[in-house]
Amino acid sequence: MIRTIFFMSIESRVKAEKAKPASFIRQKQVIGEKGNVTYVDFSPQTKAPYEQKTTYKDEYGRIVEAPTKPMEEGLAAVDRPSLSTRVRRAMKNVGSMANNAVDIVIGSPLAKYYNWGTERSLKKDPSPKNQIFYSLHGVKQGRKNQWRLARQAKKEGYLPYLLQADQDKGPEYTTEQAFNQIGSLHKKTGIKGAQFRRDIYMGHSSGANTGLYMATDKRIKDYGIKQVHAVAATPHAVAMDTIGKKLLGLAVDIDFDRKDKAKGQKAAADLYKRGTPYVDVYMVGGKADGLVRPKDIAYTHAKGVHIINHDESTHFGTSGANDLMNKILLQLVKSPDKLYKSPQEYYKRGHSHEEHREAA
Repeated sequence: MIRTIFFMSIESRVKAEKAKPASFIRQKQVIGEKGNVTYVDFSPQTKAPYEQKTTYKDEYGRIVEAPTKPMEEGLAAVDRPSLSTRVRRAMKNVGSMANNAVDIVIGSPLAKYYNWGTERSLKKDPSPKNQIFYSLHGVKQGRKNQWRLARQAKKEGYLPYLLQADQDKGPEYTTEQAFNQIGSLHKKTGIKGAQFRRDIYMGHSSGANTGLYMATDKRIKDYGIKQVHAVAATPHAVAMDTIGKKLLGLAVDIDFDRKDKAKGQKAAADLYKRGTPYVDVYMVGGKADGLVRPKDIAYTHAKGVHIINHDESTHFGTSGANDLMNKILLQLVKSPDKLYKSPQEYYKRGHSHEEHREAA
């Protein structure tokens, strides 16, 4: 009798699984430690719950990894440094790290000074001829770490405005923060008809990822931003394949930038699902960057790519702390058509740029 009941139970469960409706109402999702997502779904006909498991990793591989791989491999060939080169670059990075540490102490009033100057100029003349240069920092940084970049932007004739965001909350959250701050600036300074402006956005690291999310949001045109320059971005997340990355991962929460984390896989997949950007997007990498390597900036929807070939183009070097790198970054902003290369030049031989843009 017990055996009969046991087999009847199995049979009924199999029939119920086969009868599972094609459509259902999604009520809840739970993200597991290893990136598994458990959906608890309810049939609109029977209201009976059942579970369906999937992983962000599956979606990431299909939507992001496959179409990006040829460009990633092409960029990987750009830089294969020897041990002596890596040591020399590490020494060059010390100066930028020292500046970064100083800026944590003295940077806030200087950042406020440049923002205040831009607000004052726009109140006098909010016309599009006064081009705004927006800048957003990376994780565990702040606008205080961007004042040197603001100074260079001012020298080049732009009105710098430094944004602030909680980068450990992910690109969707920081995108809203950035748009809100830009909208507040427009309101405060009397900017009208912002869609006719030709302003610039530059972000570093996680701030660059925010810029990519903004570029794929149609609101960016309403805010008057026409170009996004993503410096040391990680659009397809990064592999924790170096000691430096592993140490950083222990010290700082960078889960939204990691390939081995559900948050990183989801952030990358969501970016690619947003499709083609509404404005021109340019990707910038540092040949000497050991944290975000040239291969890590691969983005199939980019209009242009530039790899800074200089020993000071480390991660801290391109973060706004290095005056020489800031000059190079502003030159890229001023002359994108001359200085950026087509992404096609960085694709692995035998693969088409357009083919993989469409695939994405």
